[in-house]
Parts: sequence; C-alpha cells; structure tokens
Amino acid sequence: MAKFRIFNVQLLPNEDGINEVGRSGYRKLFSKLKTLNSNHLRASTHTSYHYKVAPDKFIGPYDFKFPSGYVYGYFVKYAKASEVTELRTGKTLYRAHRSGKEVSGIIKIPYVFDTDRHLLAIDGAALPKSEFFVDALIRFFLPVQEASFPNHELTVNLVSRANAIEEVFQTALSYKVVTLNLSFRNGPASDALLAELKEIGLTQKKLSNSTEF
Repeated sequence: MAKFRIFNVQLLPNEDGINEVGRSGYRKLFSKLKTLNSNHLRASTHTSYHYKVAPDKFIGPYDFKFPSGYVYGYFVKYAKASEVTELRTGKTLYRAHRSGKEVSGIIKIPYVFDTDRHLLAIDGAALPKSEFFVDALIRFFLPVQEASFPNHELTVNLVSRANAIEEVFQTALSYKVVTLNLSFRNGPASDALLAELKEIGLTQKKLSNSTEF
C-alpha cells in the first residue's frame, strides 16, 4: 500500500492588492511545468533540470493529466545509462550515446495535486528525504513562477510532519469537531481520565484499553 507524503505548494502575493492565483492559477502552474519539462526532454537537457538524488540518479516530473479541480500523473526516478557489460567476460555490449537520452531503472511515482487547496500528495516510497524533495519541487516550479507569476512568491512546505497539528491548534479560533483515536493502559489513572473527559462534555468516544505484560 502506498504511503503518500503531502506538500503545500503555494503562490503567495508578494504585496497588498494582488489577488490569489486561485484554482486556475495552480492549474496553470502545472500546465507550464508540463511544457517546461517537455522542452527539456526534447532537448535532452533533462538531467540539468531534474533533481540529482545520487551520482547519475535523478528525479523529475513525467506525466500530467488535468481533470476538473485536480492534476495527477507520475514523477519519475531514473539513472543515466552508460554501458551494459557482460558479467562473465567483462565485454561491453552497449555504450550509451553522448546525448544523455538513455536512462535505466525507471520508477514511476504517482501523485495528485488538489488545485483548490494547493496540496500535492505523492507516493513517498521512492522519494528522497522530505527536505531534499522540497528543494526538488522548488527547482521544478521556480522557473514557472518567475516567468508566469512574477507578482507571487513560491513556497513549498511538508504538511505531514509531527508538529503540523500543533500549528492548527495555535492558529484556529474554535473547533467544531475533533476526532481522536486513543489507547489507554488499564488502571485507576485511565479511569480518572475517562471520567474527566465525560465531565467536560465529550459526546462521542472511540477508546480501547491495553495491558502491558
């Protein structure tokens, strides 16, 4: 089962009086990214644009589809092909051209982008560490932002981190519904906590007790 990482990709107005880009703006961001990436692939300059995750290994955009409200497709991770050698004899069977078009070990990485909430969810199994992938996303999107959104600033942040909920608690004014799944050890301390939750008006609860041996 895929385990997705979520990134907040934003185009923020850089001064008062400038409108948010909205759904159409974020759709345009990915449309222009598709064009830019295609141009690099066509010119065989993709390894200068894609993000190097290891010597001769890269990650970059690959496939784009644009249903209403979303963009989805694949990023791709690959290695530059150099030569193929027969293990037994050591003889070179194939040597790549200097164009750099040849790649090997292609891994497709599915993603979906919500153009309303500007959230990018991408399968994390083949990604580098999140801080490096944030740098990669900025590398991909920055030329588009500079060319098509000069009055906006590009920001990319990881959402699925441990302290994200704390930021919500610090900025929210009120909470209509909060859902928590909690596990407690058996014993008087847990009984007291459950009684306290009942007193403060908790209307629904899903609780399970556990015992350590």
